[in-house]
Amino acid sequence: MAPKTFTRTSAKDQFSHVLDNVLELDPADKLRDALDSCGYKTILDILSMNEKDIEDLAYEDSKQKWVPLLRGSQVKIRSFLGLMEYRSKAGTPVLDATDLTADDLHAYLTEYRHQLGTVISVSKKEEQLERDYDKSLKRDPSLFPTLKDFKNWDTYHRSLTIQLAAQDYESIMDAKYKPSTAHQKRLFKRQNRTVLAIFDNTLKADKAKEILREHQGEDYAAQLIYRDLLKHGTESTRASISSAQLLT
Repeated sequence: MAPKTFTRTSAKDQFSHVLDNVLELDPADKLRDALDSCGYKTILDILSMNEKDIEDLAYEDSKQKWVPLLRGSQVKIRSFLGLMEYRSKAGTPVLDATDLTADDLHAYLTEYRHQLGTVISVSKKEEQLERDYDKSLKRDPSLFPTLKDFKNWDTYHRSLTIQLAAQDYESIMDAKYKPSTAHQKRLFKRQNRTVLAIFDNTLKADKAKEILREHQGEDYAAQLIYRDLLKHGTESTRASISSAQLLT
């Protein structure tokens, strides 16, 4: 069971456990020297390492000269961090590193090795998308249509979907889309806030305003509003067609 509080002692114990029982480092392994020389003393220190931190690992030799850690030893840290990230993304996060064994690491490396590069590249790509959100496209809220009456739903919806797609808001139209990573969640929240503001300015029909008020304040409000607009608009169109057919 994971410790209820993350004390310095437990953080150090987990650090030692990872080196001894997960990475199975020999007592004289230079990775131990490098981590100690660079000030990494607890599990929290390891978990905070980025790629540059790993590449900068070094240790002092007998002549007190700094020696860069060999890449083969760097891989050990990357593998452990990869395992931790994989478990988190898989929905089974490691709450206490003392629960891990060398077998866990071995299974990860043999069964999911191909995901090491994928996880890193996807994470970087998502981070870039989030940073570039405001400048990647010239978004223009004024191009979005106004819904004054559901009698004009088909014309409105056609123009709305064209603008949502053209301005990179396609996920808003997918009722089943659920962001999974932290970057995806932050980006999708920002997209929802933007489209919500557009809806607030362009939804004039009474029922549309009611739908907007119902979902305003929710994290993914725009996605829910679009879903309900689509449902009501489609049903209204069908009802109109049925009424017209009865009159003929």
